Amino acid sequence: MKIRTLALSITTVLFWGGAGIPVGGSTNTGELNRLFAERVAEYAALRVELPVAAPRLTSNAEQLLADVARLAAAIRARRAHAKEGELFSAEVATAFRLDIARSFARAGERPADVLARNRAELLPGATRLAVNERFPWQLGASMPVYLLSDLPPLPPMLQYRLVERDLVVIDIDAGLVIDILREALVIDLATSRD
Repeated sequence: MKIRTLALSITTVLFWGGAGIPVGGSTNTGELNRLFAERVAEYAALRVELPVAAPRLTSNAEQLLADVARLAAAIRARRAHAKEGELFSAEVATAFRLDIARSFARAGERPADVLARNRAELLPGATRLAVNERFPWQLGASMPVYLLSDLPPLPPMLQYRLVERDLVVIDIDAGLVIDILREALVIDLATSRD
């Protein structure tokens, strides 16, 4: 297992620092960022076309929850067949994992330490995430600032969250999971305390 972890680390350093990543030979970071940005833009366009507006801030909690539910229902109806990988295709997912590992290395932080902090925030009743389902805020998901600055930007209605080892894109207005990058945090098993 230690040899496999070392090989992954070496592969990350050798391929991510240059013009490309080890997927499909000629695929480069710029192309993958463009592909991800196009998929995010498609989602943003879908949101703009919906007949339901984003919820307005109000002191009436019942009204706010009803507005969020209406928006979520409209998005679910338009994305009835949504599944994991619509934003994070296989190539994009590999690039994100490598970029996340690089971001942690630059910050001098171990993914296992962030995972431990996130687990400490968990509230009882947390469930497994699924695309097109409500994001359970009791998961206590957070995002290191250095990682946010290293990931491609998202439109205002979307946010990244780390949940366990997964990177999640959430529609913040609707409280919906838009996509999930499973195993986004590569934990070095040789030095992990989990």
